[in-house]
Amino acid sequence: MKKVLSLIIVSLFFVGCEFSSTKISLENPAVQIGGQTFTVEIADTPDSRTMGLMNRHVLPQNGGMLFVFDAPKIHSFWMKNTLIPLDVIWISSEKKVVDFQKLLPCESEPCPIYSPSEKSQWVLEIGADQFSGKIGDAVIFPPEISSPN
Repeated sequence: MKKVLSLIIVSLFFVGCEFSSTKISLENPAVQIGGQTFTVEIADTPDSRTMGLMNRHVLPQNGGMLFVFDAPKIHSFWMKNTLIPLDVIWISSEKKVVDFQKLLPCESEPCPIYSPSEKSQWVLEIGADQFSGKIGDAVIFPPEISSPN
């Protein structure tokens, strides 16, 4: 009985390790724009996109959040309850930067709404003044997030 129980525990340990390492790679994908690489969290559900980076006091250097949408359109953003300034980069379905803006925390209601000049499929939020790219730059996603849901 002890041998069977030990075998089950060891098997669960190895299954857990495999799942954990896969999960880590999916939770910390890197997005490349030009010579810059950003490690991102993924916001690909309505709830995660609504929460975004609200109520955060810090964001790691070269860290951010990638918003994944089902279809390209004008995806507008605001800074309600966002405590840190951000660079927001809108990315087309062709994986090119179509617009970017520096957004400051909202200090009075109603919070302004920021929209890109063109439709986008993805939106990347990073700490303010970190983006050195330009409109038209190619964006490289890891395979697990290069296609919309």
